[in-house]
Amino acid sequence: MNNKDKWFVLQVLSNRENKIVDNIGKMDLPHLRPFLPQKKIKIKKLGVVKDVIVPLYPGYIFILGTWVLEEAKKILQIQYTVKFIGGINNPGYLKKDEIDLINKIARDGICNYSKVVSEGNKIKVISGPLKELEGQIISVDRRKQRAVVFLPLLNTNVKVTLGFEFMEIKN
Repeated sequence: MNNKDKWFVLQVLSNRENKIVDNIGKMDLPHLRPFLPQKKIKIKKLGVVKDVIVPLYPGYIFILGTWVLEEAKKILQIQYTVKFIGGINNPGYLKKDEIDLINKIARDGICNYSKVVSEGNKIKVISGPLKELEGQIISVDRRKQRAVVFLPLLNTNVKVTLGFEFMEIKN
């Protein structure tokens, strides 16, 4: 990623993010390209717990590059896109600290599990993305091994769920 690139925010229908990213990737857009940071979480289906990869910000895709109105209009013609946050003529883009945080917690585009240990009725974050966000943790679901945190997005805070794994402490 180029340091001069701006990160614009495209709102899309949830659960359609990957399809839209694929469709944008197939288009001839020399100035704009999609980026979909993702996270790993555990889900239980039919009694079986498995890891799945889902968007870090459900319903949003970042469009990186230099704003070209004609290219943005092409993107909005893709099915299931909603709008560019801030509007197509004056789109909002992420500040440097917001970009840095996403890059820090979603290394290589994927936010992996944080490692935590149980301390009585609390958890202590040992490593991983939640270590960076300890002050923003809103709630913890020990059973599902998920924590809800506030992440900044265009001058507001968005609730995001991140996964964690318990570690055993060996004496």
